[in-house]
Amino acid sequence: MTATNSQGKTRTGITIYPTSETNPGSCDVALYQGSLTALYGISEESVASFLASLTQSELPARYWGGGVRIPLTTLEQAREFERRYREFDTAIRSGEIPPARDETEA
Repeated sequence: MTATNSQGKTRTGITIYPTSETNPGSCDVALYQGSLTALYGISEESVASFLASLTQSELPARYWGGGVRIPLTTLEQAREFERRYREFDTAIRSGEIPPARDETEA
């Protein structure tokens, strides 16, 4: 999941790391707070809340380098991550999570 920001730089919101050489049996998913904020145009607080919900869930999520990393080792974990991410995405698209307020409007 990538997009180009206003400076023409590519932002990555989610990265998948198949780490068979360094961590057999795991597929790591990394979500970056700043990138998700920029890609979705929502507040940092909304993204932080979503990431915190992942670390407080039954998923083996942990804070890592500006975001959250989740080493998925079972199909059930992958399905749970997908469910949670789809809920987040749907909440944004439905307006339940509003766009970030433009600071120039304050």
